[in-house]
Amino acid sequence: MTEAAEESGLREQVVLIADHAWLLDLKKIFKNKKYIIIVSPSTSTSESDAVVVYKVKEAEVAILKKIGRLQNFVTKRIDSVDSNTRFLLKYQQRSIETVTKKIKSVEKMFKQSMEQNDEEMADMTEDEKQQFAETKKKKNEILKMLNSQTSG
Repeated sequence: MTEAAEESGLREQVVLIADHAWLLDLKKIFKNKKYIIIVSPSTSTSESDAVVVYKVKEAEVAILKKIGRLQNFVTKRIDSVDSNTRFLLKYQQRSIETVTKKIKSVEKMFKQSMEQNDEEMADMTEDEKQQFAETKKKKNEILKMLNSQTSG
């Protein structure tokens, strides 16, 4: 006999007993007994439905609270990241401005040096003038590279 068949048979017996229990005098039968177990078929009532609905609503409230806490946590983390990013961008901008000022200062000093060299060039020989021109060309290339790196 399978479990399903056994369960079905027991259920039928319980239904029969429950249907005919009114014929018996239970007080007289169980007079000196300490415990009585009464078995009846399961029926769905509106009361048990209300309990299920209540538990579902309780779970919904708990889930909504957890979602709210998670949303607050994520919002705080996003605000923190945003604040840190803004600080780092400002710091980086200030650093770029400082480097740019220093480069312009070096460039100004270099141009003044070049003007002095032009004045001194009048007293140079042709070989010295050629070496000076090559040095001046290299310095100009370096300035162009510096300008392209700071503006890019």
